[in-house]
Amino acid sequence: MPKKQNNFFVRIKRTPLVGTLYGLWLSLKTRKVESFVFVATTGRSGTDSLTTILKSIDGAITYHEPHPIMVNNPQLKRDDQFFHLVRRFESLKKVYIRRAAIGHKVYVETNHLFIKNFCYPAAIEFKEKMKVIHLYRDPISVAASFFNIGSIPGETEAGMTYLCAPSDRDNVLQLNEFIETYEGTDKSMMKCLWYYYEIEARTKRFHSIFPDIKMSHIQTKELSDFDAVLRLFSELEIEYDENTLKSVIGTHLNQKSTRKAKENNSLDREHIEQLNREILGEIQNLKLGSSLYM
Repeated sequence: MPKKQNNFFVRIKRTPLVGTLYGLWLSLKTRKVESFVFVATTGRSGTDSLTTILKSIDGAITYHEPHPIMVNNPQLKRDDQFFHLVRRFESLKKVYIRRAAIGHKVYVETNHLFIKNFCYPAAIEFKEKMKVIHLYRDPISVAASFFNIGSIPGETEAGMTYLCAPSDRDNVLQLNEFIETYEGTDKSMMKCLWYYYEIEARTKRFHSIFPDIKMSHIQTKELSDFDAVLRLFSELEIEYDENTLKSVIGTHLNQKSTRKAKENNSLDREHIEQLNREILGEIQNLKLGSSLYM
């Protein structure tokens, strides 16, 4: 009998009416939250270090890739994937975010899946309270890092779960046919380079659609630069304690040494730079105008 009662209350809790009322209650409870801060980045770019810095914000609750993480479902087609992720944001993600933000001035989430999988519904949900940090690193290092941990866009299990693929129809940079002309390691590396530029293009597209959302740009290497971090906080209009901030600047985490494959001697940086020049030439051939943050 108790089990049947539990099932009854679970069904009640999941009805649209209860969900709507709960959403209204969460919006009311978070009306005093000043900012919802997210990070637009490829990943492999220092998000753990950035998280440590952002934890110094007074009155902030800070998470690095919290549940639900909003990963892809590799079993779905990309068109179905989009609607699946929107539904997941509406039914789960925004609930978790608002619930975590209760009682805090700032909610921070350093999740590289933001710009790929839930930036648009999040922008509609949080409107003028949303702020975005564009964290970027040089393309060669990012591509080599993804390659070394076996996360290849559209190719490996990790790549299909966490990254977008060159064949996705919603890509800004439609370069799948170009990438397919390569073979072996070069093709895999070219996918990783493409992914870097695709995320840059998606970040710029997002900002062009929502120009009123504050966005600040910072390079990974600048996370050790006190003045650069001060500029970041100032541009986002986030209060900070200077002494606390000084104590965390320069913290470097998440080397993921346990996930890295053995150093691959075939990864010649000069060769990767040549591949990078080739894909940049192809991006220019797309004639998309200034589509990248470069």
